Amino acid sequence: PLWVVVDLGRANQTLPLQLAHQLAQQEHIANTRIDRLILVHSYTEDDLEQHGHGTLESAEWISQPQFIHDWLKTLVEDAGDEVPELGVFVLDSVSDSGMTLDSGLLMGSVDRIRETVTACTNSNAKACKLVRGSSVAAIGGACSKSTDATPCVPNSVSGTAHLCADLILSEFNRAGVLDARIARLPEVLSPPGEYHGLYADFSATLGEGLSGREAELVHGFGTEAAVCSPAAAVQFLIGVMALDSEQLNQSRVVTMPALCTSLEQLHDAATQLCNRLGLAQMTPANTGSQTLSRIAPTHVDSNLARKLDLVFENELGQIVYSYWDQFIRSDDYIEKPLTVIGWAGLGNMGAPLATRLSNLGGGGYQRVLWNRTKSVAKSHCHAKTDVVADDIAQLMDQSQVVLTCLSDEAATDALLLGSSGIISLLKPGQLLIDLTHVSPATSMRCHISCAARGAHFVDAPVCGNPAMATNGNAPILAGGSDQALAAAAPILFGLSSNVHLIGGPGTGTAANLVATLVETTNKFVSCEVLHLANALGLPREQDWLLAVAGSSGITEGLERTLSEVSLGETSLSPGSHFQHGNINTGRRVKSASDGMHFVVAAADGLDTVIPIAEVVSGCLDLAMDRGLDRAGLSVLYHLMQDGTIPTPELTNPTSNKPPGLKPTLFPSPAQNLPMSPPHRWQR
Repeated sequence: PLWVVVDLGRANQTLPLQLAHQLAQQEHIANTRIDRLILVHSYTEDDLEQHGHGTLESAEWISQPQFIHDWLKTLVEDAGDEVPELGVFVLDSVSDSGMTLDSGLLMGSVDRIRETVTACTNSNAKACKLVRGSSVAAIGGACSKSTDATPCVPNSVSGTAHLCADLILSEFNRAGVLDARIARLPEVLSPPGEYHGLYADFSATLGEGLSGREAELVHGFGTEAAVCSPAAAVQFLIGVMALDSEQLNQSRVVTMPALCTSLEQLHDAATQLCNRLGLAQMTPANTGSQTLSRIAPTHVDSNLARKLDLVFENELGQIVYSYWDQFIRSDDYIEKPLTVIGWAGLGNMGAPLATRLSNLGGGGYQRVLWNRTKSVAKSHCHAKTDVVADDIAQLMDQSQVVLTCLSDEAATDALLLGSSGIISLLKPGQLLIDLTHVSPATSMRCHISCAARGAHFVDAPVCGNPAMATNGNAPILAGGSDQALAAAAPILFGLSSNVHLIGGPGTGTAANLVATLVETTNKFVSCEVLHLANALGLPREQDWLLAVAGSSGITEGLERTLSEVSLGETSLSPGSHFQHGNINTGRRVKSASDGMHFVVAAADGLDTVIPIAEVVSGCLDLAMDRGLDRAGLSVLYHLMQDGTIPTPELTNPTSNKPPGLKPTLFPSPAQNLPMSPPHRWQR
């Protein structure tokens, strides 16, 4: 069993309690089910009544006015034979940008973390991970940008307390008695009415503005800060908890990448959200005249977090929507009856996305699951309200909204457009969202068929990989009518913080063609780079190769490919696939081949020449002919190495070529390569 313990800290901080509300909606951490959620706090009854328990009613509350001390050891001993694993979050200092001069706070914070660490090491738990939420604002000093490697320059007594706590955790880690990690957060936006610190204006802009009130701001509209929503902060904390020790750096610090925004940009993004969702017009903010003297970094980034896919907010609109979804509409929304969502397809991408939907249960959703293999659907029933549908008819009968995430276009064609498929069973007004990669023609057939039944359809192909789906940052590209997108937006933004509402029907699928071209050709180039380096007899150390790649913007793809090739995680044996740890990190050959066929066919229909895409598509066909449909795309490197992918010719055969050079780029028609569909250069 996994027990999650949350130290909420002092009673005068409301933000940790809001983060605990978010944690209470999680049912798993790193695929391990949470059996107990224990909140250690020093809140008074008035504090709890003021902020409400909400989704925290199922948690166990333990009042510890001073420190955790020995209660954790007693708790574990009382468990008997079922010795738990512990996940401990220390959230008492997740946001503190004020110039605190209270020396008692310094000693209190240091003593608290020391007592917490001692309790963890003496708990006799099977395993224990501790994540301490730290604040970039309190330790950033006067630097404009903060990363994992930025030296800590405390700007206040509270900043010094942060640094001392980090050093204590580092010492316990070096001693090998504790697995602790430090999650360094930007300024986390506060709930409405609870604005605090020097950056309170950023929370007030959203809290007041989205509620239709005028925000009284102290600082000017040009004031900048690095901010994130509470939901993204919790996802980051959970992501850091789920990491293996080997993935961390020596300092055990992981900094959360954050968006830098000004008050004016935040206000404009909130106004756009109001317009998009048909809310009341955003009330103008009453801006102040003070200039904020910068004591915290305005830009916060982390190469480590990006490498580990721990990026949860890529656009300002995502932060604004998350804030509105959690705080502004939450009271009215939670009181509504549960929205029953049907889910069909629990494969590589469908399973983690469906799990995220389960974690949103506190937001008003109930799941009805269907999968071609019924036992798979049963294995994903996590919540008490989950139901497994025996067939498509039951799925459609019990669901108000239906989402499908299937393996390929053939599965979509059969399940959605078949004579007794999902669309044939839609009721007027019902919403269907398809997350599958299909061709634009199939997408438009779905739109037309749904419209004929008076139902709504959204084409929303999900990009990325299972790790990104699990972390909630897989890109989703959505297209549909305004009414359909407005209904789908709350669900899609719950699945991922990286949702893009592209436009009208079919635009999501069309945008996915571009995304497929970028992803697949980037992988092909990475494989060819390694192939050339190997042919030249150059070493494959990452330093020089990634330094060169950095100037061209393909560093991330090349680094992943190099890691996969070096670890032997690709194989030429039929039916093989690669994995990174136990999480599949990328698209497989069949999926990429189907996607590139859609890309080439779309360009062909528009009489547009895309030669690189045609070559890559043909090479993927060669991999398919070798039975490598389930292999990762890094297998292209091995096919280059063994000569399966030939060295084709780009130059005119009659042109003057230096003697002894092999043809490069395009194969001649005489080679009769099995490429389907036929490409323009072959004709």
